[in-house]
This record gives sequence, C-alpha cells and structure tokens, in this order.
Amino acid sequence: MLAELNNLPAPTGSETLNRYDSWSIDLLIQYILENHHNWLKTKIPEILPVVQKVAEVHGENHPETIRIAALFQQVVDDLTPHMQKEELVLFPYLQQLTAARVSGNEPPRPFFGSVENPIAGMEADHEAVGKLVDTIRELSRDYTIPENTCASFKLLYGFLTEFEADLHQHIHLENNLLFPKARALARELGVL
Repeated sequence: MLAELNNLPAPTGSETLNRYDSWSIDLLIQYILENHHNWLKTKIPEILPVVQKVAEVHGENHPETIRIAALFQQVVDDLTPHMQKEELVLFPYLQQLTAARVSGNEPPRPFFGSVENPIAGMEADHEAVGKLVDTIRELSRDYTIPENTCASFKLLYGFLTEFEADLHQHIHLENNLLFPKARALARELGVL
C-alpha cells in the first residue's frame, strides 16, 4: 500500500482533494496516518517551544501571543488523545470491516456499540479544534507579522499557517471522505 501511495502522481489545486474520493478506506487511513498524523507528531514539538518563546518575549507588546500560546496548547491537548483514539480504536476497526467485506467473513462487533459512536466523537473533536485554530488565526490577524518583531515571530506565524492548512486537509479527508465511507460500509455489513 505504501508503494502504491509513493507511486501516485502529485496532483495540483482542487484535483488534490477530489482524487481522494476514489480511494479505499484502507488507503485513506494509511494516507492520513503517514501524511497527517506523522506530520503532526513531528511538527507539534517544533511549534510548541516557538509559541512559548514568542509569548514570553513579545507578550507585553503583543498580548495576543499569550492567548495564542494558550490556545495552541489546548489544540495539542485535544489532538493528542484524538489521534490515539483513531490509531488504536477507530482505524483498526475500520480495517477489520474492510477485511471482513473482502473475505466474506462475519464482521466484528465493535465494543463501542456502533461505528457511529467514535465517528461522532471524532467529528465533535474536529469542530472544537477547528474553532480553536480559527480563534488563533483571528488573534494573529490572519498570521500577519507585526513590524519590528524577531525571526521567531515570523517563524511562528509560518508554522501556524502551515499547521492550519494541514489540519484543514486532514479534517476534510476524515469528515468528508473516510467517515461517510465507513458509515456506508458498516451499514452494508449490518453493524452500523
């Protein structure tokens, strides 16, 4: 599957998001894990110290940076267990469902009642994190770097711009593609 991902041509613009619609549940999960979860796990430890440094150094003249630091910490605190639930509970279960469909075996019964339960929780988490990131963008005036600030300030707003763009694609892939496919599969197999 990883070889299949690596051999795909790189699309551009809206073609990037539209092509994922044809992907299987397993391929979407693998892509999300490799390109979004791993990216977040790498970037968050890079961004956190910069957020804190900018708040400490510039907080007096730019009080919004103190709030941005607190909000970003809340984003991290929300995303970390969210990704763990996906990686340890939801995604493995969805992979078991796809395997059951392929093999013709009886699908596993989830301990969480219905696949709708964890999906609804993931969607609620996405909405909450999205609101936090929207507030960060508003406080930063769309990541506009104030005059006479240091390189760390510029680095931070660059990181936050990149973080938000990745998060939007990540949430789009899950909410608009993966989760509807998962619901349809669970319905098809009689375990929704």
